[in-house]
Amino acid sequence: MARPKSNDKRAAIMDAAVRVIVAQGLSAPTATIAKEAGISNGSLFTYFETKA
Repeated sequence: MARPKSNDKRAAIMDAAVRVIVAQGLSAPTATIAKEAGISNGSLFTYFETKA
C-alpha cells in the first residue's frame, strides 16, 4: 500500500513553485520547481499531475 501524501511536502512544493514562477515565469520547468522544493521531478508529479 502506498504511503499517504504529506501535507507539509505539498505545501513545500507550492512554496517552491511560487518562488520559481515569480522568478522565471509560467514557462519555468517542473524540474526547477522540484529542485527548489528538494524533491525529485517524479515526486512532484505524485503530488501534482500538471502545472495548471
